[in-house]
Amino acid sequence: MQQEEYNDFSKAYVRLRTLLDSLQANVIRYCVEEKSLTARLDRMKGVEDGLLNLIREVGGEGGPCADGYYLCDGVCVPYQCVGQSDEQAQTATMLRED
Repeated sequence: MQQEEYNDFSKAYVRLRTLLDSLQANVIRYCVEEKSLTARLDRMKGVEDGLLNLIREVGGEGGPCADGYYLCDGVCVPYQCVGQSDEQAQTATMLRED
């Protein structure tokens, strides 16, 4: 790989990480700034729908998950789900391998 290509990739990667960090921080703020619980939940549902569409597009929904990832509530994540037992995690991995 040429140095220019490496630098362009590095810049693109940093930009992507920055966008994802911004999304994470601003989505939380956007959802909790509403005063009523109903409005907060409506915003959360709308954000969830949008994120699931994006996750589907990049292939992180429903499995099979990549090595080292866990199926957690229908999406692949790099950590075991909160409240998921080791046996459940193993079962999700086995489902991926089938």
